[in-house]
Amino acid sequence: MNENEKELRLACRDAWTRRERMWLSDWADKNRIMTESMSSHTGKWRTSFTPYLKQIMDDLSPFSNVREIYVMKSAQLGLTEIGINWILYIIHQEPGRVWYVLPTNKNIKSTSKLRFESALKSHPHVHNKILENASAKENDQLFMKVFPGGSLQFVSCQVAKNLKSEAVKWIFIDELDEAPNDIEGQGSPVELLQHRQTTFYDSKLLAVSTPTIKGHSLIEQNYEGAEDKRIFKMPCPFCEFYHSWQQEYFDMRTELMTCPECKKEYDETYKTAMLQKGKWESIDNNENSKDAIRVGYRLNGFYSPVGFVSWHDIANKYNSIQNNRTKRKTFVNQTMGETWSVEGAQLDEYELLARAEKNEYNAKEYLPDGVRFITVGIDVQEDRLEIEVVGWGFNTECWSLDYVVLQGKTLLHTDIVFKDLQTFLARCVYYKKDNDTKFIPAAVAIDSNYRLPTIKTVAEKINNRGFYRVRGRGYSAARDATPYRKIKGEERFFSLDVDDYKDRLFHQLGIEKVGAGYCHFALSSGNNKVYFEMLTAEEKQETSNFRGFKFAKIRSRNEALDCRVYALAVADISGITRRLEDRSEDEELKPETES
Repeated sequence: MNENEKELRLACRDAWTRRERMWLSDWADKNRIMTESMSSHTGKWRTSFTPYLKQIMDDLSPFSNVREIYVMKSAQLGLTEIGINWILYIIHQEPGRVWYVLPTNKNIKSTSKLRFESALKSHPHVHNKILENASAKENDQLFMKVFPGGSLQFVSCQVAKNLKSEAVKWIFIDELDEAPNDIEGQGSPVELLQHRQTTFYDSKLLAVSTPTIKGHSLIEQNYEGAEDKRIFKMPCPFCEFYHSWQQEYFDMRTELMTCPECKKEYDETYKTAMLQKGKWESIDNNENSKDAIRVGYRLNGFYSPVGFVSWHDIANKYNSIQNNRTKRKTFVNQTMGETWSVEGAQLDEYELLARAEKNEYNAKEYLPDGVRFITVGIDVQEDRLEIEVVGWGFNTECWSLDYVVLQGKTLLHTDIVFKDLQTFLARCVYYKKDNDTKFIPAAVAIDSNYRLPTIKTVAEKINNRGFYRVRGRGYSAARDATPYRKIKGEERFFSLDVDDYKDRLFHQLGIEKVGAGYCHFALSSGNNKVYFEMLTAEEKQETSNFRGFKFAKIRSRNEALDCRVYALAVADISGITRRLEDRSEDEELKPETES
């Protein structure tokens, strides 16, 4: 269909229906009302308040060639509201069959009853078009609304048949990445829904979502597959060079943005004026982008208008989460609108060995000044015990104090190696250089995966309040409140989320600046090449589970890694980590000592 034919068709349709021809952004400015249940900014909708939404809304208008729109974005930027604008516009201006697609039935109930129903009731001219069905049950009315010339149906992505039942002209998918990548082996939600629209030459599909894990994110896959990928750019307040707001241009300490052209810095007071002058630009420089029917948009938290998320909020959040992997992932997804890549996937044993070669401390003579507590991690093998002694300072800074191997069979609690263990722990005493205070281990964790009955008896014989049995637990479908869990009916026996602990350790091992989280090593502590090969014997691999990764061996021996995990875990279990968090070097803290 050429442009003349299209104009003629639109003119005839508008004349026939006697409707005012309006772009979605104009309709929203004229008709949409925001109530307190929808937003903290109440009153008439103003597209000028969020200028980056105008082009996306106008792409949804029937006068645009665009048929598929994918928006990869951070949270709270107004994308769900433009989806609601679009549905209200359809009911009022362009009646037809429309689907509002959500990840689960639970999402449907909360969205339909609370969010959409509130929007509908605040627009009497739209709400009056909804046909009441007195015989329909309340639950049915939540899932389906009928109006002259069409219907609105709320659909979940939980079951494939939900997305295969009938032809649909308009489809809005909210939070696409919360849906399964492959529904019952029949394809992604987008693929299944696209088949519902094949009978309409002028159908439209809008999918919006905060992204999740790189390589598994549906919104990223569809954004990358768009014919035209767009980014919002504003003119620099000094040189007027158009650029986007990205983390690479923002200083998290000074809270200033830098123009990539003139290199001048500016603060958030320029935000509103810059947004008003902003425009979407294609990042592909594609000559055919103006004719694209499948387009993609990206937005991050820096674009949030004044009064919502500020640059100060972003910097504050970023600076407070560096030692917490879960919060870093949330920041990347929800604030930066980016997919999460597995960080520190593999460590270099030679870089860590070089660190040990540079260190001059010798814990066998004197403890490093920063050590406040000591823990011990013990890995049990068939013919030996491998042990690491770790010193802990403020904010999880740590020192490897000793790594030893006690040879001997571990089948029975009477085996000589367990007597050697008791002797070793009794002699595990360290001194600070400036006084004669003796430091002893505050807590010890021993692996119980391999010799469960034997280790239980060993623990009972040692009978020390700081001696804990631990074992790794299998894969779980969701994260627990803590990475350790007490085993019911057992004394000082805990199961560990070992992947969580390995991830924390890998993050610490990647810290290069001495201070919070840094790991110190020394050749005098037994930190040799073999030790580091064991410490780095696993790598992080991307998965689609709730945390986005798992650990897998790349070398057969990983005893040093297990020992360090146990020493770290028992610091958590015994409360040491909590006591050492967010404390300064000048703050006094009584260590675990022996008089």
